Amino acid sequence: MKRAIFPTSGDCMSSPDAPITIKDGQMVFCSKYEGSIYNIDALSGKVCIILCDDGHKGVCKEVWGIDEILDVLRLKYYVPEQTIVSIKIDRIKDIYIVEGVIVENKTQNKPAEEVKTCKIFGLEPLTMVKRLGKIKDRERALGLIKTTFEKQLGAAEDNRIFIETGLFEKEGITLKKFINTTDPKELFPHLVDECKIMVDEQLTSSVERDRAKRYLDVFIELSMEQQAKGEPQQSKLDYYCQKAVGLGYLKKTTAGYQKVTWTKAQLVYFLSHFLNSDNTFPDKEYSVMFGESRLSKSLSQLMDNKNGDGKPKGYEKIDELLQE
Repeated sequence: MKRAIFPTSGDCMSSPDAPITIKDGQMVFCSKYEGSIYNIDALSGKVCIILCDDGHKGVCKEVWGIDEILDVLRLKYYVPEQTIVSIKIDRIKDIYIVEGVIVENKTQNKPAEEVKTCKIFGLEPLTMVKRLGKIKDRERALGLIKTTFEKQLGAAEDNRIFIETGLFEKEGITLKKFINTTDPKELFPHLVDECKIMVDEQLTSSVERDRAKRYLDVFIELSMEQQAKGEPQQSKLDYYCQKAVGLGYLKKTTAGYQKVTWTKAQLVYFLSHFLNSDNTFPDKEYSVMFGESRLSKSLSQLMDNKNGDGKPKGYEKIDELLQE
């Protein structure tokens, strides 16, 4: 089933008497109706987005029924008063069933266990999925996933959620409670599952679908490995990375950082000061973060270099940076 998000305009469905109250300018979350237009009586009483093929804007109203004699679909709206209007069936291109409305998050300050009727679905994951299959650089793709997922920790970035609707209950869709969690171990596997569903719905190319799912699998594998080992000193690392950026040694990227004037040996020497809690070097995580490969091998070579006493040329400036 294809899903989509549509903006709305006007307040004709803003009455509490409407099956779903939709205020002017709100975004609605929809699923595409795949049945025959002449079997649309099954949708009677549901709010739908009707898209026409004549270039006019779509309409968002309650389906009232079909008149086969006049060949029209009858629709109902509620403001300023309850009114029935018609639209010719031969004008209709697509029909989307409105399942929910994006509203202001009223649950942001509640504990996660109390929030059982909200489903995370910010616009960022959908935008990410549409881009993911086209990216051929793995590190760039993993950086995009990381940035997108971290924005979902605590609440959607735009502070909005989907409200629970009767349609969700009727179809037995389980609504997630992760809107407030700040624990990646809880949230990230859930987001990966949600994004894989969107991959199947949004990407038409099998090559792009497979590539996007592979990136998601690699990301969650790396994420779980990192948490199992114990998080590296990330906040401390970021602090010194920012200082290195200010000195022109590194530059900020989507995935993390990239060396500018440092050699690879200087980079791994710098990173060797930020190990996991079990004193292991987080090779995969740092490879993604710094857009490099085989960092642990470079570190081993550096440590084995007896002439340099395990330190690269120019290490003094790095030591100065770390002492500040």
